[in-house]
Amino acid sequence: MFDIKSIPSGAYDKIQLTNNKNGEFVSIFPQLGGMLHQICLRKNETNYQILDACRDEAELKINDKAKGAKLFPFANRINDGCYAFGGENYQLPINWPQEGHAIHGFVRDKVFAIAQEEITEDYCAISLSYEFDGQFPGYPFPFLLEIQYKITAHSEVIVTTKATNTGHENMPFGDGWHCYFQLGESADNLHLCLPARNSIVVDHRGIPTGEEKLDHSFLQLTKIGDGFLDSGFKLGIVSEKAVARLFDPEQNVSIEVWQESGKGKYNFMQVFVPPSRRSVAIEPMTSMTDSFNNKSGLQVLAPDEKYHASWGVKLS
Repeated sequence: MFDIKSIPSGAYDKIQLTNNKNGEFVSIFPQLGGMLHQICLRKNETNYQILDACRDEAELKINDKAKGAKLFPFANRINDGCYAFGGENYQLPINWPQEGHAIHGFVRDKVFAIAQEEITEDYCAISLSYEFDGQFPGYPFPFLLEIQYKITAHSEVIVTTKATNTGHENMPFGDGWHCYFQLGESADNLHLCLPARNSIVVDHRGIPTGEEKLDHSFLQLTKIGDGFLDSGFKLGIVSEKAVARLFDPEQNVSIEVWQESGKGKYNFMQVFVPPSRRSVAIEPMTSMTDSFNNKSGLQVLAPDEKYHASWGVKLS
């Protein structure tokens, strides 16, 4: 019923997990930071490719929109790339010169190894791993990062991240994902529903001001329309799972993106409509933008301590 295959794709090898019974699949690029490239799920005898993916090898190589990217060891911006931790000051490389910040971590171009494959009657899964030795400017904290991708017989994709502090000092980090979800030709026609939350007020450079506002927008399915949307949220009611829903009324199908919430889990969310307006980024995150400085949601692992959190997607 399930299989796992390596498919050559230009300079890279794509790993595809497929349910041969209904054609559902998920594909990943281990050589590109474990990039989540495609998700195809089925509803009412129709298969939907629900990720706005990189369309050719050139876009894969550049990926300046961070499509499907794993965001680690920090998600979103760090102000000026500077932070203090454990009595020391650190400077990260500025990889977002438009605003002068470090952004989205540094594992997006790293080669992940295949650690384990598993096929059962109910699912198939693959685990990738990347071992960081602490040799990166401004982040001298070694870690082991593991990601499991699973597709189930119940038409659900589940992504689980595990991190272990392999160094001798406490390790600060934030974890997130950057997937763009699509249904139909334009995000403007889609309806969005988000969990209860506070919106995070940011300055002109995208850095939180310290102010939060109770946000009542999109508490019920609401048409996105042609407005600007690029907002960070702190979940207001912390339960085991928080769910965002993206609904296409023309096709009568919804994408449901859930994220584990609660202590040490994905208690933040970024929602973004890119300039192409083909899709909507719904991004589970463990921490607020600039958490290395404002400490909101910042995770800290002691030596040998482990972290894990999951998110997933299905159609309804």
